[in-house]
Amino acid sequence: MASGSGRRILWLLVLGLVFGVVGAGLALVYSRGHRLLGNNQFSPIAQTRDFYQIAVNPQEAFAGHDRINILCLGLDRNWTRKGMPYTKGVRSDTMIVVILDLARRKAYALSVPRDLRVEIPDHGHSRINDAHRFGGVPLTIETIQNFLGVRLDYYAIIKLGAVRRLVDAVGGIDVEVEKDMDYDDNWGQLHIHLKQGPQHLNGEQIEGYMRFRHDNEGDFGRMRRQQQVFRTISKTLKSPVILFKFDELLTVLEQNLDTNLSRKQLMALGRMFSETRPDDLITETVPAENSPRDGIAYLEVLEEPKEALVDWLLRGNAMAEHRLIDVELLNGCRSQTTMEWVRELLTGQEFPTRNRGRADRGNYAITRIIDHGRHPGAARRVRETLALGELSFDKRPGGPAVTVIIGADLLDHPDSVYSSATASSETTPAPATNP
Repeated sequence: MASGSGRRILWLLVLGLVFGVVGAGLALVYSRGHRLLGNNQFSPIAQTRDFYQIAVNPQEAFAGHDRINILCLGLDRNWTRKGMPYTKGVRSDTMIVVILDLARRKAYALSVPRDLRVEIPDHGHSRINDAHRFGGVPLTIETIQNFLGVRLDYYAIIKLGAVRRLVDAVGGIDVEVEKDMDYDDNWGQLHIHLKQGPQHLNGEQIEGYMRFRHDNEGDFGRMRRQQQVFRTISKTLKSPVILFKFDELLTVLEQNLDTNLSRKQLMALGRMFSETRPDDLITETVPAENSPRDGIAYLEVLEEPKEALVDWLLRGNAMAEHRLIDVELLNGCRSQTTMEWVRELLTGQEFPTRNRGRADRGNYAITRIIDHGRHPGAARRVRETLALGELSFDKRPGGPAVTVIIGADLLDHPDSVYSSATASSETTPAPATNP
């Protein structure tokens, strides 16, 4: 068995798991721990057979699995008349499915909005966060499995106040507060008063920042800010100075996290994902739209993009990501046949496309691929399909994910059956608005 220090190190892996970068702490142990804190503190783990086996072949801890899905839950709170918080019979406040590609060492996180209207087994239709109130973790797992159509292998629960205590244990974190936030809920003992701009926030302030949802974005803005904080905490854990806060930090984790992952599995995840950077974590949210019923504020899922996300992130179908990247095409080379060929090429790779006619001019020498910031890396994925093109970024709210202005370089594309000789005789549709 591992020593008390070894057991605590494993809890740091749970933190990495919950915040989307599994093994951030173990990475420090492997790379710096024995040198900074002394070999004696780590030798009890190093002498165990499990540790040796995991160091050599960590994937054995998940025999038969190339990918695993882990449901991470944060619970809401109720209060007694004496002002004491409790979580029995409460709703889930945060639901994130962490997907770990064990073979490729990649991590993904899919946030599930708590106000989604879904069917809860034996309870009819309700908000998805009611599942925990009706039947705790087992019913929550069953409900989300039915909703996503994918099995959840493990769970990890963030207990009440864990994030607040964790942030205080690391000395606070730096966050770019995106707007002024003012909200008071005396019954829920939630008081949020933050100013826009870069701030160093303590645990109470971070908890308020993550729970704020009283603006036009509602729950979607709250989930985006949660993902922002998780990334920031993960970066903080990469700092060598965290090693000198092990006792306080790991005590907080040990008291505030619960998971059905075994110690051996936690160590294996840490070994496999020790080099994962927070910025490499892909985060998405189940898409939905407001759909109030009987005076209750529900969200209704958007099925097509949800299925694309599930196919991509949870089932490992890389092509499904393309279905989330809509592309508009503008003709900048005076060749309608080339424009049709580009559209066929992109739709053949499952990109939703739309021809928008002529560009602002017809003499683009180089194809321009413009990313409008709706999907991370969208323009790069389009460029990989076309095998050429100049990338740029131009934020355009409400528009497509990517604009492609077809240039003369695509006239003589190696895979194209068309050539620049046909361009001069062709016409294009009426002009479209310049992106």
